[in-house]
Amino acid sequence: MLDFAQHYGFQPRLCRGYRPQTKGKTENGIGYVRKNFWPRVRDYRQAHDLLGLRRRWLDEPCNVRVHGTTGERPVGRLPLEGLRPAADIPAYRALVLERRRVARDCFVSYAGSWYSAPAEYAGREVWVRQTENRLLVCDRDRVLAEHALAERPYERRVIPAHFEGLAARRDRRLREQAEEALAKVTRLPLLVGPEVEKRSLSVYEGLS
Repeated sequence: MLDFAQHYGFQPRLCRGYRPQTKGKTENGIGYVRKNFWPRVRDYRQAHDLLGLRRRWLDEPCNVRVHGTTGERPVGRLPLEGLRPAADIPAYRALVLERRRVARDCFVSYAGSWYSAPAEYAGREVWVRQTENRLLVCDRDRVLAEHALAERPYERRVIPAHFEGLAARRDRRLREQAEEALAKVTRLPLLVGPEVEKRSLSVYEGLS
């Protein structure tokens, strides 16, 4: 919040809890619009028509009347406020930082979509950081992957290089399991069965 305020050049001031008299009158703005603007709206077909009605309402009765508290017209008082046009300030780039676990298929779930991460991080936790139009997958300060934000839900953003080590990792796990099984077999005692008498096949031919 403080970073946002500094970016746009204003200083927030806290009000005491449960002390409504310390707050400004801006909270009544919705009620003022509901009572004074909407009764003037009879019929409109598109949002463009509604915006035009709003502009005329602001220019004619709203901003030119003498305010009951200040005794001045808002249209004349506004230049004295020293406000900066927001259009001249670059858009604020909000950063969202969250902890995520990489799934076994090397994807990280974020905001309803999936983003790939290097295979060696499957099953591990990473940080995901959203900027204005990118998603960064990080291990502390190290950036592991950078993706463009998904344009629709359930979309998968893939960097093919992330999966090159996946097959090798699976092969290594299978090899380790086979070596472990073989080691268990070699540790088992060798079972020796009874001796079997060896006979010539002519013995069986005479019994037929």
